[in-house]
Amino acid sequence: DFVVPLLGEQQLGSILAATAAALTLGMRLEEIAEAARALAPLPRTMERVQGQDDTMIVDDTYSANPEGVIAALKFLRQTGRKKNVVVLASMIELGRTAREAHRSVGEALAHARPERTVLTSSDYADAIIHGARGVHAPTAERISVEPDSERALAIVRPLFGSETVILLEGRIPETLRQAIRHGRKSPKP
Repeated sequence: DFVVPLLGEQQLGSILAATAAALTLGMRLEEIAEAARALAPLPRTMERVQGQDDTMIVDDTYSANPEGVIAALKFLRQTGRKKNVVVLASMIELGRTAREAHRSVGEALAHARPERTVLTSSDYADAIIHGARGVHAPTAERISVEPDSERALAIVRPLFGSETVILLEGRIPETLRQAIRHGRKSPKP
């Protein structure tokens, strides 16, 4: 049995490949399992943070791509927490595929069924909402577009608690990220 302290099943392929390489190099399974227990995520890459009021916060704000965002949303369904909240920035530099990628993220969002979603930019918000609406209309109705960090925090803050996981996804404003991670009442430093 391997205990790997990384979040999300998207990690499995890398763990299996590393295990195969280590076995080829002569390591025993016990040694590999021990090494796997010591793994840690890079900062802001599916990094679990204990938030205020025992809120589980998953900080995945280092960067974003469609596959990574969808994998993070899929993870939300596996946490066992009753309430899922998503704070999401638009993905940039996708070129011609941007609208379709954001629609796919909206579909994945609908499958995750968050209690609340806050989009920190209006860029491609219509595509995300359209994708969510096509899968689960109530999810689309619980999406807010709020580029103002103060107002975004006001939407998220009442949902803090031991039954909540908050996914911070993509390049959200740093003041908002810090306020949620550290439980500040205001995103201002």
